[in-house]
Amino acid sequence: MTRLTLAGPGAGKTQDLTDQINTRLKGGMNPYSILAITFSRRAAGVITERTRSSVEGHTFHGFANWLIRLGCSIQGKEPPEIIVDKDVDALIKTAITDVDNGFLELEEVKHALARMRVMNVPREALRPQVVEAADRYLKLLQERNLVDFTRILELGARELCSPRIREQVRNLYKAVYIDEGQDSAPRGVLS
Repeated sequence: MTRLTLAGPGAGKTQDLTDQINTRLKGGMNPYSILAITFSRRAAGVITERTRSSVEGHTFHGFANWLIRLGCSIQGKEPPEIIVDKDVDALIKTAITDVDNGFLELEEVKHALARMRVMNVPREALRPQVVEAADRYLKLLQERNLVDFTRILELGARELCSPRIREQVRNLYKAVYIDEGQDSAPRGVLS
């Protein structure tokens, strides 16, 4: 069953979601077979609190990170390490140095990465030198087995496309609840 609740901020979408979860729990559903996903840690905590800790709320990044680790475990690979913003900046600076372009600014490359990765702006719409530095940054992430905040979502979505991972998730979770799902719809990862 799919149910979509559309409403503005503060209208009670999260309350509606947790009411649905609590109804399923009262009906005998195993709490470990329920996946509740939202954007922020705070909202995930609200879900956990409103289900009286029966169901743990997860962030999209937390769920994606779990998918990555599941995929690595199945494939016998070492899971990537998550890097923080200051380390991201240092790695982008390394990428700029590697492509030997002293005229690029850190913020310009960061902005280009966001436009390419989050907003799907075509590479051709950006300066070639900036794209080259952005590509080098992504290559450095891969070579060093690192993930940044955006890469967690990218790799998590890729893992979910794997039939083996998808089957594991389907077997584990019988109900999936997404809070603020209208903001996650463009890629349709869970469909």
